[in-house]
Amino acid sequence: MDRRKVLPTLVLALSLMTAGVGAADTDVQVTLGGESVVLAQELVVYNDRTMIDVEDVAKLINGGVEEEEGVITLIASNGYQLRYKPGTNQVKTGREWITIDQGAIVNEQSSYLPLRWTLEELGYQVKWDEKNRTINVNETKTAGTFVSVAQDALTEEQKAFVEKVKQKQGVHRLGDLYVIARGEVPHPGYGLKIEKQQMSWEQLLVYVRLTEPEEGKMYPQVISYPYVVGKAELPPYSTIQFINAETGKRLFEN
Repeated sequence: MDRRKVLPTLVLALSLMTAGVGAADTDVQVTLGGESVVLAQELVVYNDRTMIDVEDVAKLINGGVEEEEGVITLIASNGYQLRYKPGTNQVKTGREWITIDQGAIVNEQSSYLPLRWTLEELGYQVKWDEKNRTINVNETKTAGTFVSVAQDALTEEQKAFVEKVKQKQGVHRLGDLYVIARGEVPHPGYGLKIEKQQMSWEQLLVYVRLTEPEEGKMYPQVISYPYVVGKAELPPYSTIQFINAETGKRLFEN
């Protein structure tokens, strides 16, 4: 992946801010899933935070990166994006800009992101092994997942629950089983689609798109009730929230 240079004016603006950047210990290693990772740029330390080059993060998560108009956009393989304003502690997650303890910086014309915060925001586990001087990064399903479930995989109790609630718009729960029901629509051209999901702090965010009829396609004029059935595997003390993928608001919020 070709490195994209940050705007010269941005580098000048940040030159004083990055004066306190120091190199991390050269013997510190990074592993992903137990396998050693060769980084293109050395880790650096800023304000007691370990910072990692944005291109190296993109390589770790098998994603991409864009830098434009003073904003760094990290793009995960599932399409989820984190946007950083270098020199500030501002990060955009979803539709909102939030403030974190340490944001992105520019050091010698390279852009760096806070290693732990970034990877944990994307659902990875990050652990420091003091004895081996190693930062261990792991993908983990225990970070929270919502998985669609086929009707024939349900128990009789669960099937009865689905039949009871599927026509009523909303998110309905029975234990770890969730029924996302759109409610009554005029024909089968309307539907629901799980677009992406992410673990944010102690909450699993599941983004649901309300799909519309394809232009020019004919549909039988039959009242329908689109719904999705799934189960959520959540870490202890975590919650789940279903989000409208188009508006960024709570699903079915009036």
